[in-house]
Amino acid sequence: MAERFEPATCDHGTWRQHLAAIKAAGGTKEAAQSSWGYLKRCEYFRSDTYQVAVDKTPSHGFGDEVELWHLSFKRNDREAFHDWRVAQWIKNEICGPECEGMEIYPAESRKVDTSNQYHLWVFMNPDYRFPCGWGERLVLDSDEDGTRQGVFSVLAPEAKQRPLDNSQGTTDMDKNLDQRIGPADSWIRWDAPGHDPEIELWLTARGFIDSTWHNDVCPSFHNEVKGLRLWIYELDMAAREGADGARFELHQWNGDEFELVIGAAEEWAVMRELVITAMGAPH
Repeated sequence: MAERFEPATCDHGTWRQHLAAIKAAGGTKEAAQSSWGYLKRCEYFRSDTYQVAVDKTPSHGFGDEVELWHLSFKRNDREAFHDWRVAQWIKNEICGPECEGMEIYPAESRKVDTSNQYHLWVFMNPDYRFPCGWGERLVLDSDEDGTRQGVFSVLAPEAKQRPLDNSQGTTDMDKNLDQRIGPADSWIRWDAPGHDPEIELWLTARGFIDSTWHNDVCPSFHNEVKGLRLWIYELDMAAREGADGARFELHQWNGDEFELVIGAAEEWAVMRELVITAMGAPH
C-alpha cells in the first residue's frame, strides 16, 4: 500500500526563541518576522517517510487571480534524496494529480542551498498546463533488469528504466488514467505477430500518436491536426476482427467520428503513400 499523508503539527518554539536563533545566525529582526510568518501560516503533513510544509499564499508574480501553492518537503530522517517520482507523488497527494507544478533551478545569484529540503510551486487550477513539456501521457514499466521493450528499445537502445514501484507514487489516478485514455504504449503491449515498430516510428515522426483503447480490436494512430486515424489489423488475415480484408485502413474525421474510409491497403508501402497524400506533405 502506498504511503499516505496525514495532517501534522510542527513545534517552532516561541517567537523569542525564533528571533534569538535568527540573530545568532547573523539574521535581522525583519528576517525573523518574515520566516516566523511563513512557519505559522503553513499547513503540515507527514507520511512514514516524508514531511511537507504547504504555504497556500506564497508571494509570486503570476497575478492575483492565480492560486499557487509552495510545497517544501524533506525526509523525516533529513537524509538527502532527489527522486522525480517521489516529488510527483507528493504533488499528487497534496495538490491533486491533474495540477501541474515546477521545480526551479535558479540563477546562481539567488540560489538557496542550506539543507536537504526540496521545493515545488504548484498551480492549483487543474486545467492549467505549462506552455512547454510533453503533450501526451506515456508511462513505461520495465523488466526486472531495467530493460525496456518495444518501440522505445529502438529509439533509445541503451536507455534503462527502473520498474514502477506501487508502494510509492502509483495512485488510483494513475490507474484511472490508464483506463480512461488508454495506454500510450499499447502497441508495445499488443503482442500480435507482424507489428513493426518501424511503422510506429514513421507515424510518430509525422505527428501521429497512439490512440488505442483497451477494448479496441487493433492498434490505431491519430493525427489530430490532419484529422486522420490509421487502423492496423493483424498480419494474419484469418485473425482480423472487424476488418473488411485489408490490413491497414485510413479514416478521415467527419466532425463526429472516424467513419469515412479514405483508403485501405494490405501492404505498408501502399498505405504509406496514401497517408502521405492525405496529409498533403512530402515524406
